[in-house]
Amino acid sequence: MRARRATCTEDDIKLLKTRVVTLSDNTYHADDLHVLKTNKEVDNHNLSQINKSQSHIHEIKAIDK
Repeated sequence: MRARRATCTEDDIKLLKTRVVTLSDNTYHADDLHVLKTNKEVDNHNLSQINKSQSHIHEIKAIDK
């Protein structure tokens, strides 16, 4: 995608702006896929979703090789 390479066209920007939904928007759904600007925002959203979950949470430690 051109956005990842920072080579967006004006049409790309216009299209992306049509997809922006705020928390106060009546079309906002917390369970929908979110695209956020920072890792901190992602972490906060993911933690919020986990805390709402009624399921048992399993934590698995990753090992980088």
